Amino acid sequence: MLRFLRSIVFVWGLVLYAQDAGMVLCTSVTYNTQKATLPLSDEQRQKADQLGRDAQQASQARKYGEAMRDYYQGLAVMRNVPWTPAFEVASSLQGRLDHAIIEPGKQVTGKQVTVTLSPSDGEASAGAARAAFVKALPVHIEALSDAVARLRNRLAKAGRKNGSAFPTAEYALALYERADADDVNPARYNLRDEFAAANAILDALDEGRDPFAARRGDFRKAYRSAVDNTLQPYGHRRRVPRIPECA
Repeated sequence: MLRFLRSIVFVWGLVLYAQDAGMVLCTSVTYNTQKATLPLSDEQRQKADQLGRDAQQASQARKYGEAMRDYYQGLAVMRNVPWTPAFEVASSLQGRLDHAIIEPGKQVTGKQVTVTLSPSDGEASAGAARAAFVKALPVHIEALSDAVARLRNRLAKAGRKNGSAFPTAEYALALYERADADDVNPARYNLRDEFAAANAILDALDEGRDPFAARRGDFRKAYRSAVDNTLQPYGHRRRVPRIPECA
């Protein structure tokens, strides 16, 4: 029986969810690195190769839980760790916070939360099993609530407008919400810059100007899907006009 221990307690709570494609990809990188660097016997390598192929097939079929189980079983084989039922259950789960973006001043230690799934027989202490039993949950700490509220209010007052400018401004808020929900890694984006760009678009719209008139090169726009009403980003390129050379 697994006991769930939290090293840090958050008021938002925690859920454990089935693995997704991103987690499978990250695990596959670790798996292949381990297979290339560990001193394996012929039997270990054959089993690891087979389990790696099984994981790839499961991932291609979008059976991500099965893929993760195959990868962790292969890691156990390579590390000579017994593949027990507790190890199998733990390897198929990953921790997730309700909110991944936290305001300064909230009680938190470090920049991640660690959840330990500890079986009664202590097998999580084995080095190879630690990755399956210890779940690190990255969090992003930044004062963004005022900027979020301001942008949300401006969008609500403006109302939805036709064209690509308004959805592009909306997308900054959608990106924040996805990062807060742990759907995307908040470290990949400078959210303050995203909000500043969105407010600049709204300023231009308030003044009756084209927000993109001065933009050149590659930049991102967004549109609202007619299928599911979600905001979808897309790349846009505006060529820089060539200045003719003087004769």
